[in-house]
Amino acid sequence: MTIETGMESDTGDAVSLKSVHIDASVSGLLLNVTTQQHYKNTTRKNLEVVYTFPLPAHAVILGVDLTIGEKTLSGVVLEKSEAEEDYEEAIAQGDLPVMVERSGPGLYTANLGNLKRGEEVAITVRWALLLNVRDDSLRIAIPTVIGKRYGDAHAQGGLAPHQTDEVDMLAEYPLSFTLTIEGELSLAKISCASHQAQISSASGPNGDCKIVSISSDAYLDRDVVVNLEQLGRREFFYSEANSDGTFTALASFYPQLPNQNSPLALKILVDCSGSMQGDSIELAREAVHQVLQQLKDTDYVSYSRFGGEITHNFCETYNHSDKERHPPEVMLPANERKIANIGRLIRATKADMGGTEMRRALLSTLNDVSLTHFESSDKFVQCLLLITDGNIWDLEGVIKA
Repeated sequence: MTIETGMESDTGDAVSLKSVHIDASVSGLLLNVTTQQHYKNTTRKNLEVVYTFPLPAHAVILGVDLTIGEKTLSGVVLEKSEAEEDYEEAIAQGDLPVMVERSGPGLYTANLGNLKRGEEVAITVRWALLLNVRDDSLRIAIPTVIGKRYGDAHAQGGLAPHQTDEVDMLAEYPLSFTLTIEGELSLAKISCASHQAQISSASGPNGDCKIVSISSDAYLDRDVVVNLEQLGRREFFYSEANSDGTFTALASFYPQLPNQNSPLALKILVDCSGSMQGDSIELAREAVHQVLQQLKDTDYVSYSRFGGEITHNFCETYNHSDKERHPPEVMLPANERKIANIGRLIRATKADMGGTEMRRALLSTLNDVSLTHFESSDKFVQCLLLITDGNIWDLEGVIKA
């Protein structure tokens, strides 16, 4: 269940979304994105509307434009209190102001005042993101939807009341998408993991490129995910001319570090809350299965699930009176028999554990699950693998934990 990105008035009146287009390009490791959304006030009165939209957590907004008819207004950066004062003053004078503010991690809210009845507007948001190479591949994920999150959006998420929305299960907002892949990245193996897409070759201003396009039967109900594999190299360089005749350059380096041969102590923690139903829990099961195939007999592993409560399934209880010194759950060796046992648990894993008490689950897995009392933790590389959709409001609480 999801909340589609959308716009409504401060009194809850719907503002009809006519179309959405995302135009993106990637060169080197720099992703540039322009999102344009067309709206129309279909009510019989002037409105002050609120538009909440997601961006990647580390994205940087480059600009926000508002187009009404043939007139285009560009935003400027102001201190928050000054921007709010200017916005309210413009509304009082009958103008059409726009204020965009960061409302939470990866969330922004655009406030648009005095939209006349029958009037059409286009909001354009330009942003950039630096990508990371992982195992000779790149993953480009462009969010289009704000998932339903567990917890309190106001107390935990820090959002104001007017920055939140209600779930509309029947909402369908059409999406068109174009991604231009330039330079050496265009030689990679390209696929779209989220949608049916067309991939074609073209000639651009910087040479040959690949175009990934989505134009039919696509809606704002999931992230757009494009994978670039078999890159052939891990270091990239990108430069761009500035208006004053200078150049800006971006270089990335991928140092080769020696592998650690130490055995692994891996704690696997899977989100089995209700929001993981469907594709999410299936992908989680497959991910755990793939991880287990990489373990060696010298490694140790545990398997825990959580929702409203936390269950440590693949551990053995160590009975000892001094539980402060010896945690009650111990990890097991990743030998063939134990892996077969955990495989059965994984196949039975369902998204049926209620809410998403992630902070409590992380603390329990970190503190209550340990290596056996006769194994020294110093010789192990200790890791915790969390598999989740991340749909919670208490992100700051989890980080602090």
